[in-house]
Amino acid sequence: RAASRTPPSIAVLPFDDLSPGKDQGLFAAGLADEVQGALGAVAGLRVPGRLSAVALQGKGLPLVEIGRTLGVAAVLEGSVRRQGNRLKVVAEVVNVSDGLRLWGRTFERELTDAFQVQEEIAVAVVQALDVKLVRNDGSKVRERPPPRPEAYTLYLAGKEELRLFRPGGYVRAMDLLERSVSIDPAFAPAWAALARAILMVAEDAEQPPGKPVDRARAMAAAERAVSLDPGLADGWSVRGLVRASVAYDLKGARADEERALLLNPNDPSVHARYSYLLSATSQHQEAIREARLATELDPLASWWTSLGTAYVGAGEPAKAEEAYRRQLEVIPAGTLIRAPLAATVIERGRPAEALALVAALPDEYRLWTEAVAEHRLGHPKLAAAAAAAYLARFGRSDQFTAATMLACLGRRAEAFDLLDRALARRQATMFTHLAWDPCLRSLRGDPRFLALQRGVESIGAGAR
Repeated sequence: RAASRTPPSIAVLPFDDLSPGKDQGLFAAGLADEVQGALGAVAGLRVPGRLSAVALQGKGLPLVEIGRTLGVAAVLEGSVRRQGNRLKVVAEVVNVSDGLRLWGRTFERELTDAFQVQEEIAVAVVQALDVKLVRNDGSKVRERPPPRPEAYTLYLAGKEELRLFRPGGYVRAMDLLERSVSIDPAFAPAWAALARAILMVAEDAEQPPGKPVDRARAMAAAERAVSLDPGLADGWSVRGLVRASVAYDLKGARADEERALLLNPNDPSVHARYSYLLSATSQHQEAIREARLATELDPLASWWTSLGTAYVGAGEPAKAEEAYRRQLEVIPAGTLIRAPLAATVIERGRPAEALALVAALPDEYRLWTEAVAEHRLGHPKLAAAAAAAYLARFGRSDQFTAATMLACLGRRAEAFDLLDRALARRQATMFTHLAWDPCLRSLRGDPRFLALQRGVESIGAGAR
């Protein structure tokens, strides 16, 4: 009855670890994550991003207040308790309007069968809310084969590294996720996360020791995720990101992102990736809309970065700065967000402030900012020294970013040379940033820049 008075909507809170050894924290977090994902795919059911629910719960707010803050009709909470090889999961749904319990159930399983509980809880909850367990595309939400526990634990740890924007985090994530899929090659979500990690590492100026990361591995991992589970929205979304970044295949990337949105319109990461794609094709207002949807679904997560980037692309640096600062408030540990914030602060005419923002960041971010900021401050020798140090260390691995630095310094010929090289090696940022990067503003209209744009379009047409 309560559910019938408001549109169906539910927030999923973290499951408490009540095990004597307190050693089931990752599983408890993953259980909530998977249940949230299953519910998010259901047509007609609004499910805010889980990270915002986590943040609100961490403030010690009552369930009803958390639900009202997130604008939902109901809240799902639960607990996990492991004793020996037995696992006990308790879940209940609380009605936000009056705080009364709508539904509750206890599940007891052997540890090897624990992951089947996720789908059982999702099915029971949608029945309690009187919603059909059907996706937006009309297909049934189906149960996935449970992953091996060791693979699942590594997957959760890898996803956390991807979320936090910490120095070295992408390499750590790639390592964790490679171990996950080696243990359970049929675990589709881990393949999707691995594809994203590989792409991030491949595009990072600071490559891991040894052999450089091959971006083709990202495409193979994304294809594996989609083939293993065609109903996994994250698989399609990551493949869209890889197709855009590696193959410059705009048409294919857009089709993948729209398929992902159809499968799970409540997934903020899908809206964020679609936003990046729209910025790349100069559809700036649409990009802002998608990024805003991500922040509305999960306002206390990392999607403010996407909104900031969308505003940069649209030429609205004041709004971009506001979004980046909001990201730092939400996740203070995500120090790398200071890099795009610093670039935006320079754009707004405050180069000295930008220097302070990046003082403690790794060299690949600090040196770029120092070169551009010192140039704007009228210190040519300091700017040249920082630029030379950046080029010596990162000029070969991240040619596009090096080119943006040189363009900001007015070194047009060198910038075009590096952009030509970035296009030749099909660096991802040539596709995702060429159309809107503020440092390249001075190059637009030059015949050489128009030739670069035609090159990007030609590669994209060939991919189709």
